[in-house]
Amino acid sequence: MSKPSHDQILAALGVAEHLRRDGLVFPTTPDAIAYARAHLRTSGVLPLAGSAEQPRLTPKPST
Repeated sequence: MSKPSHDQILAALGVAEHLRRDGLVFPTTPDAIAYARAHLRTSGVLPLAGSAEQPRLTPKPST
């Protein structure tokens, strides 16, 4: 029995088209992780690169 591809899993979950439309399907896992880290930095969950600030475990409250 072969292992299902990421595309098959995303399609089965009903999110494949949404992710493709938004440019959120990446060629490699490291590319996806890099994007996720950048997103978490810009949203304030992780400190900006080079910052001594500790990561936040919860998102900053909305203002």
